[in-house]
Amino acid sequence: MPMMNTSILFSHLNIFERSSSFKPNKQQESEHLCLMHCTFTIPFDAPLVVPSTCREQLTTNPCQMSVIVDYTHKELVFFSLDEIMSLTVNGARFDTVSSEVLGFQFMYNILSCMVHHACSNGDKCEWNYLIGKIQDLTKRDYQPLYNSVSLKLYIEQPESTGSHCYSSNELTECSGGACFFVESVNQETFTPVIIRNCLLDEMPMLHFARSQYTPGPTKYDSDVLAFACNLNECNSPTNELTIKRLVGFNENKSIGLIKTGCLYLIIGLYFIISTLI
Repeated sequence: MPMMNTSILFSHLNIFERSSSFKPNKQQESEHLCLMHCTFTIPFDAPLVVPSTCREQLTTNPCQMSVIVDYTHKELVFFSLDEIMSLTVNGARFDTVSSEVLGFQFMYNILSCMVHHACSNGDKCEWNYLIGKIQDLTKRDYQPLYNSVSLKLYIEQPESTGSHCYSSNELTECSGGACFFVESVNQETFTPVIIRNCLLDEMPMLHFARSQYTPGPTKYDSDVLAFACNLNECNSPTNELTIKRLVGFNENKSIGLIKTGCLYLIIGLYFIISTLI
């Protein structure tokens, strides 16, 4: 079932919340219509129409909706949840927050992209934003990138013995498991955190996320990278740099977050998407 595979793929994906010194935006306090209780699937070649089962509600809370672009099955999976996501952090109010996450799952040859948008700048702003991006999203060809990345992260029949991964800065045996890498930021010290280890229950995958808050300078944007792989020593610093170059990871964005003292909180979307299955 496509949705089950997609939920596995996006089990590591992220929404980003942070505090900043942005000036308050009074527009967020006004009432606007949001789509509620809304989950539906549309083929790539079908009209973008909200089904009648989706409810519109007048609220002062932010509207939010996500779409998973499933390139493997040529489908768009839309979902909006009842959880309230605040766009106010430590007294600062934002118009929008958008996160775009690319996901590859190598064992099942799944290529997907998820866009999450939360906003308070007009009626059904979440839906209007997403449908404005669909044409571009569905025309993207991630197959060349998938092919390049998979050569560095995945082999169909890995060796059963002698496989090693980096755990911190040391090599450790990881027979039957997967090497894992993730780069994020410590929430208390605002210093870079890079995790490398061996995971016994992880499937080879890659997630590359980019988020943006508005209004605000681009120094508050951020990139996050996570991957699991089943090649020998594939979470090494050398392979990390290779993967970052291939996906276009921007080191300066993470540095900017640290220097400005922003709170960088990563909330896994696994718990959200699991409610859809």
